[in-house]
Amino acid sequence: MGQDGLDQNDAMVTARKTFGTDGRFGGVGGFGWFGRLGAGLAALVAAVALGAQATAATAAGPALRLTRVGTAEGPVGLVARTGDTALYVVEQRGIVHRLNDKVSLLDVRDQVNHDSEQGLLGLAFSVDAKTAYVDLTNTLDQTEIRSYSFDDKRFTKPRLLIKITHPYTNHNGGQLVVDGDGVLWIGTGDGGNGGDPSGNGQSPSALLGKILRIVPRPSGTKAYGIPAGNTKTGRPEIWAMGMRNPWRFSIDQKTRTVWIGDVGQDSFEEIDAVPADKTGVNFGWNNREGLHAFAGGRKASSTLTDPVYEYSHANGGCSVTGGFVYRGSKVPGLQGQYVFSDFCDGGLWSMRDGALRNLGRHVDQPTSFGVDNAGELYVLSLTGSIFRIDPP
Repeated sequence: MGQDGLDQNDAMVTARKTFGTDGRFGGVGGFGWFGRLGAGLAALVAAVALGAQATAATAAGPALRLTRVGTAEGPVGLVARTGDTALYVVEQRGIVHRLNDKVSLLDVRDQVNHDSEQGLLGLAFSVDAKTAYVDLTNTLDQTEIRSYSFDDKRFTKPRLLIKITHPYTNHNGGQLVVDGDGVLWIGTGDGGNGGDPSGNGQSPSALLGKILRIVPRPSGTKAYGIPAGNTKTGRPEIWAMGMRNPWRFSIDQKTRTVWIGDVGQDSFEEIDAVPADKTGVNFGWNNREGLHAFAGGRKASSTLTDPVYEYSHANGGCSVTGGFVYRGSKVPGLQGQYVFSDFCDGGLWSMRDGALRNLGRHVDQPTSFGVDNAGELYVLSLTGSIFRIDPP
C-alpha cells in the first residue's frame, strides 16, 4: 500500500488475512484499532449547510436498537427492488442472494478477483425491476459494469456496459444507484496506490475518481446513453470529479440530494452532500483531503465543492461508511437524518442541518447500509451479521 492509509476495503483485506478466507470473521480481537475507539467520532468537524466550516456539536440521537435479521459471507450490499418484499444481499466473493435465502441468483466467483479491495462490489435494479446492474472486478483487475435480465429466479443475459482499467488493485469504488428517471449512477475510486499518483481524480479524461451517470440502454452503436446534466468538458459520463474512493453513496429521493461518503487517505474522512441536478461538481481530491491541502496533489481545474462534514483519524476512525437519509416510520426521531458509520470506529451517527447525533449503537466492521421499500434502514457487518435499525 506504500504511503496509503488504511481505508474501507484495505481493512476488509486485513480482516480476511487475520481470520482466514472461509467466511468466519469472528469478533474483533485480532484488530489493534478497536482498543482505542472509545472517543469514536466525537471530534467530527462539521462544514455546516453548504460548506461553512464549524465544530460539530454532538447530541444524543433517538433511542433505537439493532435487530439481527440475517447473515451472509462478507456482505457488502443490501438492495431493495420495486414491487418486491425481498432484500438482495451482495457478497464480495461474487454472489447475490435474497436475505435469508442462500440460493444464488448470481454466482460470478469464477469471473471476479476478490483479493485486496476487489470483488463483486455493487448492485442496483432498474425502475421496472426487470434488469439488474452490477459492479465487479474481473480477473484482469478491471472494473466492469454489467446489466443482467432478472426473472425472479436467475440473473441471465449479461451485457457489458463499461469496462475500466485500474492501475492498482485498491480504491475501486463500487456503489451503483438507479434514480427515479432510470439513470444509473456509478462510483469509481481513483485507481489506487496512495495519493492518486496517476492524477485520475482531477483528470477530466479519466473515468476513475468520479461519480458517473449513464442511461443504461443501447444508444446508437454504444452500450449506453448520456443523460442531461453531466459535465460539459471531458468524458461525458462524468457527473462529479475529485473523488478518492466514494465507497458508498445514496440519493435522498425526497430532496434529490446526493450523499457521498468519500474515504480519505491518512488523515481525514469526508461526507459530501449536493443536489442531484448540480453540474460541474469537483470535490477536490487529490488537490486536497477533506478541507485540507494534500501534499503533492494536482492543482484543481475548477472551483471546489466543500464537504458538509469531515472528521479526523486522530480519534479512531479510518474509513467512512456512507449511508442513507432515513425516510422510514419505525423511528420517528430519526426522520430526515443522514445515518453513517466508520469501518474502524463502528459507531452509528446521524446528521441533519449541521447537527451531529450519536445514535449510541455500535456494529463491528460496518461495510455498508441498506434500505427497504418502506424506508427502514439496515447495516451490514463484515463479520456476517445484517441488522435492521428498530425502535427500542
